[in-house]
Amino acid sequence: MIATITFHRAINCGAALQSYALQCAIEDIGEKASVIDYRCKKLEESYKLIHTPLTGKSLASDILHFPMQAIREHKFRQFQKKYISVTAPCYTLEDLSEIEKDFSMIITGSDQVWNLELTGHDKAYFLNFTDYTKRASYAASVGKKELYKDTAVDCRDELKRFEFLSVREDSTAVELYEKLGKIPEVVVDPVFLLKVEQWNRIAKESKSAKPYIFVYCLHESSVYDEAKRLSEKTGLPIVCVPASWRCPVKGKIIRDMGPQEFVSTIRSAEYVVTDSFHAAAFSIIYNRKLIPILKKAYPELNERLTSLIKMCGLDDVFELKEEVYDQVKYSEIGEKLNTHIERSKDYLKRIVDRGRENENQTALVASVQKT
Repeated sequence: MIATITFHRAINCGAALQSYALQCAIEDIGEKASVIDYRCKKLEESYKLIHTPLTGKSLASDILHFPMQAIREHKFRQFQKKYISVTAPCYTLEDLSEIEKDFSMIITGSDQVWNLELTGHDKAYFLNFTDYTKRASYAASVGKKELYKDTAVDCRDELKRFEFLSVREDSTAVELYEKLGKIPEVVVDPVFLLKVEQWNRIAKESKSAKPYIFVYCLHESSVYDEAKRLSEKTGLPIVCVPASWRCPVKGKIIRDMGPQEFVSTIRSAEYVVTDSFHAAAFSIIYNRKLIPILKKAYPELNERLTSLIKMCGLDDVFELKEEVYDQVKYSEIGEKLNTHIERSKDYLKRIVDRGRENENQTALVASVQKT
């Protein structure tokens, strides 16, 4: 049995869906999989509906938005309960060391599991609780173009002990090679490992029969500017998930979107305007007209999106011209992506095969000890 450790509890559509996708991809190979229900202290704090320390302004904001946030969190927890197999909760290194005994391989990833800034320097995501023969990463990301400060130095010993090492971005692979002398494989995000039919099974039914522009913004305000320009030009209405409670565009505003609605809303959209990696990924999966927007305020966070666009040969879509994204040949994108997808599946299968070898070895040792 294979275990993964990732940000499965994040109130974030991409995080939830990639966690689900990797579990399904392992099971598609014919091996049981489960997500370690690890509760990283810093991440858990960020998921709270009421944040601490309490101040007058933040408390008022939390109370005002609590009902909508509670509905949204409920959707994520229900998705996890229904679709993701998890272990008993783990809070400490001791918990992790105990539960890892039930698995033949542990995979860290996908998502920004190696972003020390994000996890509060939690090295559990470097699998420091298990033997090196069980250690593997799948599409691990640091979330930025460069490793955070001394990530490679701080975690050099842990990274060198990985039996299988893979990352999501080319730049991370190059930097790890330069600092560790070890060449990681670059694999696709787990969401690309599943077929469209598999995503359709979990998608909610679309509530709109008419075409629309889906706007999904995480940070970059120019997402709204492009959406308004596109709406004025095409006459299409906007469906928007804004980055904050203030939304500068007119249209249908959704503040409590869950993972299943995220998939279906992209599936039914005519255009998708976004600065989100996973919104772009699902736009490509469903052959939607994608307008990706780079983050000007946080350029260090663009690496995931630019790597994806480059992989698909869609560099021209950053020009924001209708003649570019209206004439994208998705059949050609599919061919380019399939090469990366098949290679990524082969890498994952090698991890599963090693896990089976570990199980056989464990069984052999146990048999010898009995005799």
